[in-house]
Amino acid sequence: MRLSEAGYVNSTFQVVSGVLLFIVGYLIHRTGRFKWLFYVTVPIYTFGLGLMIYFRQPNVKIGYIIMCEIFISIGGSVFILLVQLGVLAAVDHQHVAAVLALLYVTGTVGGAIGNTISGTIWTNTFFKALQQKLPESALPDVLTIYSSLPAQLAYPVGSPERIAIQEAYGYGQARMLAAGIGIFGLSFIWMFLIKNHDVSKKTLQTKGVVF
Repeated sequence: MRLSEAGYVNSTFQVVSGVLLFIVGYLIHRTGRFKWLFYVTVPIYTFGLGLMIYFRQPNVKIGYIIMCEIFISIGGSVFILLVQLGVLAAVDHQHVAAVLALLYVTGTVGGAIGNTISGTIWTNTFFKALQQKLPESALPDVLTIYSSLPAQLAYPVGSPERIAIQEAYGYGQARMLAAGIGIFGLSFIWMFLIKNHDVSKKTLQTKGVVF
């Protein structure tokens, strides 16, 4: 995958979520409920991650990667919105700032833990895979290859070194995705614990000065 193609793939989430959330907002407005969307988006997100394990490998067509990103974007963007909506629907207006701050803090802590786990997996898989897959002539440069993207891209496409690097990427990223599915799988339990508020009844406006 070229760097330009990687940029397009990376933008999939923003494009899909920007369009999809208008539709989701309308559905919530019409039904007054939001919990049922968890039963759709959580499986879709998990399905997208599972497909990504299979397709994020060398020589896979970019279309399959984009397909996986679309599934992940559909599930992830709606999931984030529903969590925020569930928090806001559970409190009065005077407590909105507090619960949003709590949600932000827990999200930040969770993100830090996730980055630590993924970084640990990457460190303990990618480097070892490079040592196993690189030809002997490139082993003296394994540390440079491991730590430098320009050094990786310097090898011609189709060369034994470049193929070994691609296979090492696929090996490491598959393990990271598997860990992600294992952790996100807990959402199948958590989504049943969320109270299904009727947001259509929360239409009373706060009177007076609110800021």
